[in-house]
Amino acid sequence: EIDRSKWDNLIKYLEGVEIIFHCAGVNRPVQEKDYFINELIANQLLSSIDKSTKKIIYTNSTHSLLNSTYGKSKKRAGDIFENFCAINEIEFKNYLFPNIYGINSKPNYNTVVATFVNQITNEEDVKIIQDKVIDLISIEDVVEVMIHDTEFENNLVSIKVSELRDLIKN
Repeated sequence: EIDRSKWDNLIKYLEGVEIIFHCAGVNRPVQEKDYFINELIANQLLSSIDKSTKKIIYTNSTHSLLNSTYGKSKKRAGDIFENFCAINEIEFKNYLFPNIYGINSKPNYNTVVATFVNQITNEEDVKIIQDKVIDLISIEDVVEVMIHDTEFENNLVSIKVSELRDLIKN
């Protein structure tokens, strides 16, 4: 595991590593320009690997298909990985995960599930911005999919936002 505290010694920590699971990134920065950190992280990571690396698995987002600043930054980072891996004959897996929920999720930050649980638990008014069908996947399923290098579509739960709210309330 490499976190921010080890980033300055990235070359040391990646020495001899055959498979890299890249799960880091910026998703709610204070300033919009900070989304470019996703590309910076991708480039720094790739400039630090050695010939041992055989595969890179990237936890991307379905937002990379959208025209938001966050989506564009995730797409560009994914493109950086894909191009590098193609040139260097490294296997690349680009997972476009939808709404991930589960342990350590933060309300009003990275998942509607945590937001609704927090609002309902605190007896707050639950606001639905768009009552559409969304796909959800648990963090446990994400980890299993990545470890076993499988597709994740069978692990998705599709639910209308109002139905999700009602399910959590009940």
